[in-house]
Amino acid sequence: MVTPRVLIPMSDYGHDPTETAVPYAAFKKAGFEVEFATENGQAPECDKKMLQGVTQKLLGATKAAINAYKEMRTSPSFQHPHSWTSPDFSLQSYNLIFLPGGHEKGVRQLIDSPAMHAHLAAYFPATRKPSA
Repeated sequence: MVTPRVLIPMSDYGHDPTETAVPYAAFKKAGFEVEFATENGQAPECDKKMLQGVTQKLLGATKAAINAYKEMRTSPSFQHPHSWTSPDFSLQSYNLIFLPGGHEKGVRQLIDSPAMHAHLAAYFPATRKPSA
């Protein structure tokens, strides 16, 4: 049986740790191979306000989400993500593409990326399952 693969494209900075780490943990538990991609292949950083200080206490990550985030950060695929602007990068080998959210302006790097738009526009019609 082939292990299903999921890719999580991320901005360099600003993703919500809960919106990334909780799905990551669920994908791993379900047996997926989880990989990451950033624009230039640099390890991403979350919106630190969601992990500490007043904002964390009011809106931020729970202890369970923080622990999941710490585990995710230690994974080799997180520390060495693919570059979505690399000429040989493609989404076609993945069973699932998961786009996490965030509150920080930095997430615009992913949202506004013409390269990622092109990858997604080519990927979604090739899938046989609904995508959101």
